[in-house]
Amino acid sequence: YDWRHLNMLNEPRDQGSCVGSYAFAVTASTESQYALHTSNHVNLSVQKFIDCTRIYGNMGCHGGYTFTLFIYLQSFGLETEQMYPFTDVVVQSIGYKFHRHGYETILKWALYNEGPYVISMNIDEKFLHYKSGIYQSDTCTHYNLNQSMLLVGYGYDNDGIDYWIVQNSWGKKWGESGYVKVRRNNWNMCGIASLAFRPILRGF
Repeated sequence: YDWRHLNMLNEPRDQGSCVGSYAFAVTASTESQYALHTSNHVNLSVQKFIDCTRIYGNMGCHGGYTFTLFIYLQSFGLETEQMYPFTDVVVQSIGYKFHRHGYETILKWALYNEGPYVISMNIDEKFLHYKSGIYQSDTCTHYNLNQSMLLVGYGYDNDGIDYWIVQNSWGKKWGESGYVKVRRNNWNMCGIASLAFRPILRGF
């Protein structure tokens, strides 16, 4: 199952040298929920999250926490890229859904029924140089989740190995055009199912 085939996703962004995957992932999740409910695409402002959520303990382009952005989204909404720094709110949430504790079967059900989810992983050197195929690692942990991304699908290869499909924010030249297949049903590898969020948008 792959949300890309249903035209519900924007193109992968490139965070460059900004350590802001938390903001890129939540923005992509909110955009996908908006597309799911309206059949329209909107480019929301990553920069707004980076600039305006320090009160929650985030550090701009030096890291932050995905769950705090859902709290911000519920309180203040989010403008489009074109509108920021103006004050017109385009999308606002009334809360968020949260899955935890590494239950991949539950996360698979939620992804299929509710749309893409923000996830976080512990990534290692091997992940940085990923090109294609199914990524798996013996050195990553379930803790120190240091890269946030958008979970968009799942499947299995010709050998029957299960995988997740994940949109990263390192541009389209990384991985499989900005995406990575991550080993699924392998003891919650790299903590991929430990923290998963999606917004609940106002009006839908």
